[in-house]
Amino acid sequence: MAMYLSYLLPSLRTLLKVLGTTLALSVLGGGTALYLFQTRLIYPANLPAGSREHVPRPQDFGMDGEEVELSSADGTKVKAFVILARDKPEERPTVLLLHANAGNVGHRLPIAKVFWSKMRCNVVMLSYRGYGHSEGSPTEKGIKLDAQTCLDYLKSRRELEKTDVWLYGQSIGGAVAVWLASQNAERVRGLIIENTFLSLPKLIPHLLPFLRPFLPLLLTEIWPSENYITHLPRSFPVLFLAGAKDELVVPGQMRGLWDLCRSERKEWREYEEGTHSESRGWFPLALAALEKIAACASGGQIPRSEFLAPLTNRRHLRATALLCRHRLVHLLALFLSLRTLNLLDSYARLSALHLHYPARPDRSRTREARLLILALVARQLLRISRVVRARRR
Repeated sequence: MAMYLSYLLPSLRTLLKVLGTTLALSVLGGGTALYLFQTRLIYPANLPAGSREHVPRPQDFGMDGEEVELSSADGTKVKAFVILARDKPEERPTVLLLHANAGNVGHRLPIAKVFWSKMRCNVVMLSYRGYGHSEGSPTEKGIKLDAQTCLDYLKSRRELEKTDVWLYGQSIGGAVAVWLASQNAERVRGLIIENTFLSLPKLIPHLLPFLRPFLPLLLTEIWPSENYITHLPRSFPVLFLAGAKDELVVPGQMRGLWDLCRSERKEWREYEEGTHSESRGWFPLALAALEKIAACASGGQIPRSEFLAPLTNRRHLRATALLCRHRLVHLLALFLSLRTLNLLDSYARLSALHLHYPARPDRSRTREARLLILALVARQLLRISRVVRARRR
């Protein structure tokens, strides 16, 4: 019986050979996949399906913008949206928006509309090579060429050449923005980064632990923001926007960039419910920080900047309405109420923005704002009628 079992069961040497062969094939297969397909993993330009063919346009979101074609240093043709401010674009700031790694540039138009309509900025949106209608395939080297080409174009365009340029990057777009700022610190006004990382070799092990052994030898896409951010001048404004519930870029990555940044004009804003895919909550938190760092550092207190449009909330509107005694103030209260309605509508759209594509916005807060405006108008009309009656008497 024992001899029969020993015949059926493999020997220890055979078992070790099988395990060793399996392990070797796994290592070889994993390493080969990482080396050959890493650009597809890092730059999923085809997700969601149809992202290469169907790119939303600024007109779909009520903005007058144009699509331009740029030629990178290596000859690759890439696309960009240019959305000029409605009034005197040559006097308004310009935001160069660098998008995340999935989807296409059109999926970030709701964010562009916030900069355009609420902050009255010019917005330039680059579509990296291999994304949307741009030619080529995405790589770190190629995207850097595209970003530099877009900034050079922006600085050569008549309406924008003298404007203050702010770089805004999400996720891997934050890495692009950090690199671009480090190479052009004297040509741009400041940097805004949202949920980005120290470097890909330090990010990937958190997402795909089994690839850790292959990274030092096989990973060619690095994006070492941890090195580039140390090159920024001490007077260079940097705003960090971090989501406390980011499921892709752990908060420690953003905090690490914060610690490495030597700027004396850096600001940190963290939104408790923010994830990597949803930018919910960043707009109201970023307003005060941008207001502070956008102004020139002339010593003493930093003056209020024209970079931002006024932000008004319902509490302020209610307090203003209660103090109204003259018709001019009544009209001002109504005007501010309408501004809040528009702002809340943008909040709803921005809250619905997903990493890959915008979902249907929630209009509940907009309905609340309308009810508030009606209540304010009714109260002020009642007070006006009382004043008129008192004067007649």
